[in-house]
Amino acid sequence: MPKTRPEALRLAADLAEKMDAQQARLLAQQLAVKFVDRYTSSETCLSLSNSAKGLSIPPMTLNRSREEDRSTFRNQRKVLEPYADFIQRGFFVVSYPTGLCAGRRCRPE
Repeated sequence: MPKTRPEALRLAADLAEKMDAQQARLLAQQLAVKFVDRYTSSETCLSLSNSAKGLSIPPMTLNRSREEDRSTFRNQRKVLEPYADFIQRGFFVVSYPTGLCAGRRCRPE
């Protein structure tokens, strides 16, 4: 409990700064939740890189977090793929390219 007026003013200023910081964090979280809600309820698909752009994070950060939470893994070619149970639950849709890949014919593994 502050004993002097300057101490009380400093305490009030500290509390106001803390509230402002919490409000800013809450707003950022609300925007992220809104994006995730819209993304997960969408009938269309987004690539991982477009998902990262929507979340305003680098794609490699999103890829790393997907690997850390064990929803994706790197196959023998070091390509990021989701685990089957995540595909079956509808969290991921995998599309394999047809036609040319980097100047050579694509072949399924």
